[in-house]
Amino acid sequence: MRTTITIPDNTTISGEGCVIRAHDLLIVFELGGSTGVTIKDLIIDGGNTCSRAVAVSAAEANSLTLRDCELRKFRASAFRSSLAVNGLILVDNYVHNIGGEGVVTGFSPNFAYNCEIFGNRIETIGDNAGDWAVYISSAGEQLNIHHNIIQDCIGGIKVSIGSGTQPDATLDANEISTTEQAGIVVGRVTLATVSNNHVIAPRTGINIEATVRSVFIMGGEVTITTDEVGDSFGIILGDGAIDVTIDSVTLRRDNDTYGFGIAMREVDGVLIRNCHIAGFLYPIGQYSSQYLTNVRIEDCRLVGAGSTGAGLSFKYVDGLYASRNIVADVQFFLNLEGTPHVSNTEIAENVIKSYCQNWGRVTGAIAVYIHDNVSYAPIPDDWFDISGNVTLESNTVFP
Repeated sequence: MRTTITIPDNTTISGEGCVIRAHDLLIVFELGGSTGVTIKDLIIDGGNTCSRAVAVSAAEANSLTLRDCELRKFRASAFRSSLAVNGLILVDNYVHNIGGEGVVTGFSPNFAYNCEIFGNRIETIGDNAGDWAVYISSAGEQLNIHHNIIQDCIGGIKVSIGSGTQPDATLDANEISTTEQAGIVVGRVTLATVSNNHVIAPRTGINIEATVRSVFIMGGEVTITTDEVGDSFGIILGDGAIDVTIDSVTLRRDNDTYGFGIAMREVDGVLIRNCHIAGFLYPIGQYSSQYLTNVRIEDCRLVGAGSTGAGLSFKYVDGLYASRNIVADVQFFLNLEGTPHVSNTEIAENVIKSYCQNWGRVTGAIAVYIHDNVSYAPIPDDWFDISGNVTLESNTVFP
């Protein structure tokens, strides 16, 4: 049997905590073509045999609310919309023990518009690497995902394929803990804000995928937990990212053996400021051979992983400005290696607080100006390994 209930428009179903056991059904509620439907105060149990609790698959839907429900033990998903939905509210639900994904909606060209997902507790989601607690495949205008608790899920929140000129996505104050994938993934959106989230993930905290524009990552904390050697990222900015701001974020790695605090691929226009990054081999650096342009790093505290790595590490960059940062526990304060691919760069008024083997390497550079930096750590006489057009001025070591 495919479905038990098709709900008329402008209907509220209130279960007062009663239990629907849907062990022999494919879908419990089909809301395709519905408008103004509210489902609340229900416990819906799929018995690990039913595919999903709520679906929008027959026709587009408008103004749907699912609140104060417990959705558990479904094979595929708790809520899934494969067609357009406008005005979806998912609030204060408890979603757990789902074999596929918790909430999935919006498949191009069927966008999810004016949607709010907040106050939900989502636990133990996913059987496979591509499963997410919340997956918005095609984000339309005004998508808000906030104040959710996501625990023990393969992946956290993924949002992509934005549409329109209004803010496509706001992800705020979510508590996320994942077992395999990133805590947050944002890709192909315009004007997205990721703020005040707390993420614990094995290898990647926040992944800003390809072709995003005007993304703001503000506040919050990311902890990377893997104890394996290999690539790991507090935040990674993918190919084609434009105009990204990362402000006042704390990034930590529990096992300080490798990885990047903030890694960049092909990016144009990045401002990183007021961040605290600790325990990564490369607190801020480049993770590709594509060009970076217009990168500013200001007022950050960068603590490395000990006797290796570099506080700032770039190979292909045009227009790098780094100022007033505090750097500690790295082999090199600065590593700029181009052939020649480092140009129009200024490194000014930074402070080295503790262990550092030397100031760093600058090779194959064009128009690099390094001035007024101060070290309070012992540095040998060969402060820099330099080639190319580099100007050093007023840099000081205090023994």
